[in-house]
Amino acid sequence: MDQFFPLNKNVKKKNISSLIIAILLYVVVSIVMGVLQKLLGPIPVLGWVMGLLGWLVWVYSVIGVILAIVKFLK
Repeated sequence: MDQFFPLNKNVKKKNISSLIIAILLYVVVSIVMGVLQKLLGPIPVLGWVMGLLGWLVWVYSVIGVILAIVKFLK
C-alpha cells in the first residue's frame, strides 16, 4: 500500500512524531483542496469537478490517516 500512500513510508513503529507529521500532511492537503473548492466553486462546470475532486481527496486522506495509524501500531 506504500505505493499509493507514500506519506506512510515515513511512519515508524512506536515513533509518535512520524505519525503526527503524516497526519498533519494529510490534513494540510485536505485544507488546500477545500480552499481551492471555495475559490473555484462558483464557476459552473469547474465547481462540480472540484466538488468531486474534493470528495476524492477527502477519502484518500481518511484512508491514509487510518493506514498511518495502523502502521504506527504494528
